[in-house]
Amino acid sequence: MPLDWHVDRKTGQNNFWRDEERDVSAPYLPYRCVELTEDGNNEIDVDVIVEKEFHLSLNDVPLASFFATPREFKELATGFLLCEGFIDHAIDIISVEVEDDKLVCHADICPDRIKKTRRDIDPDARFDFCSCAIGSRPCRKKIGSETDIKFDRKVFFKAVEHLKKDAKTWRRTGGTHSVIVCDSEGEILAFCEDVSRASAVDKAVGKAALAGVDMSNCALVATGRLSVTMVSKAINAGVSVLASKAGPINEGIDLARATGLALVGFVRPPNMYVYNGIERII
Repeated sequence: MPLDWHVDRKTGQNNFWRDEERDVSAPYLPYRCVELTEDGNNEIDVDVIVEKEFHLSLNDVPLASFFATPREFKELATGFLLCEGFIDHAIDIISVEVEDDKLVCHADICPDRIKKTRRDIDPDARFDFCSCAIGSRPCRKKIGSETDIKFDRKVFFKAVEHLKKDAKTWRRTGGTHSVIVCDSEGEILAFCEDVSRASAVDKAVGKAALAGVDMSNCALVATGRLSVTMVSKAINAGVSVLASKAGPINEGIDLARATGLALVGFVRPPNMYVYNGIERII
């Protein structure tokens, strides 16, 4: 097997997306462009993903500003608060309201929880303002000591196939990341697409949490690289495994090893790389 098997690419042009029915409710817009081919130039309409900047607050305290695809707002807010450690359970949330570019959240938590969590994310941040809270580094959880769940490697191959099958917005635009929440039996419990890797994780986690899913029996399977941001979100979400079609970054590996999160990259049948938690993969 060549050492660069994971970067092989198939050649040739794929236009299968043109044959799929266009979803008029999806978050993309048609733009005119010029297609350059071997046969000449053609003006065509192509779909382009839409993103919007959102400002999220919790109990009247501004927490973060980030770009996301404008849909699944409650899932996005719930997942963000869980994945950044501001709440422990979806039932902690009292309400989520969308006011233009604002996600206004209220939750039943101790007021000191917000201040402490924000300082954990950025010790130098002023309490009255934080431009973006994404990317915390939680080391307080030790996942390896809390679960003995094991995943057959076929679960991840199946999840990757679902990523390809269900990512209809990506096929139309090429501009989204996808994330799946699945359990150890391989059942797909949540799927979300978003222009942002982080927001795709937030939405998938939020959707699963709002449905009452026990995240400790689950894995996150994504299309994006395994950065420290992705790893920290998976840890706070409480999943046992984070896997991706893409590769990891050193900080992400270090954090996974420090906390016991199983980390799997380059999931492309029939191979994968396990960077931590090999005992959890069978």
